[in-house]
Amino acid sequence: MYPLYYIEIITPERVFYKGMIEELVAESLDGLVGVLKNTKPMVVGLKAGVMKFLDADGEWRYAAASAGFAVVKRGETTVLCDSVEWPDEIELARVKKEIEEAEEVLRHKASYRDYMLSKANLARAFAEMKLKNRL
Repeated sequence: MYPLYYIEIITPERVFYKGMIEELVAESLDGLVGVLKNTKPMVVGLKAGVMKFLDADGEWRYAAASAGFAVVKRGETTVLCDSVEWPDEIELARVKKEIEEAEEVLRHKASYRDYMLSKANLARAFAEMKLKNRL
């Protein structure tokens, strides 16, 4: 068991989670990154994917997150993402529709901005689908 530290996971709409955890595992731009209480301070770019953390009760909690970043300090971490969802908040019909819409934009040779937004939406939707199908 590792020492607990404080985390806040924040989106523009809400504070998704705040509390004490033992470990955070997320998909960084360079691969999986794990954060413990005494991890060196850093800022980490995060890819859309499944994020998990071990809460104070010893339970792994899973969430689908969009791209964002984590600010790691000794004893606390802040994760900022456009969206983060618990598995029970994910509606597969909505996710499938979002995938179809993003793929349609990509097929029509959209502007660079629309292309990048569609790629980000696809990554987030696939993370949601992965998490929902996992449980």
